[in-house]
Amino acid sequence: PSPSYAPSSNVPTAKPSPSPSYAPSSMPSVDYSILQLEALVALYESTNGGAWAIQDNKAKWNTDEPLCSWYGVECIEDIVTELLLGENYLQGTIPTEIG
Repeated sequence: PSPSYAPSSNVPTAKPSPSPSYAPSSMPSVDYSILQLEALVALYESTNGGAWAIQDNKAKWNTDEPLCSWYGVECIEDIVTELLLGENYLQGTIPTEIG
């Protein structure tokens, strides 16, 4: 006998679902820019930021300038990814807001 290529009636077929297969999250959205700001300001305050070695207008922390323009703050798409503050000889504690 030759092989049959006709679909069998008992084989399930993929059909689109009328509704999403996931439940919408009941978690509130998180504003990471606020969390980042709070963490960086806490770091500045807990390490006596006013006495940091590098204090020029471009480098100032705790200002209204975008976080990613602050001295030593590295970002990718407005998300802080790295802090390069070794030249400021930080003293103090790392605040809990940093994580």
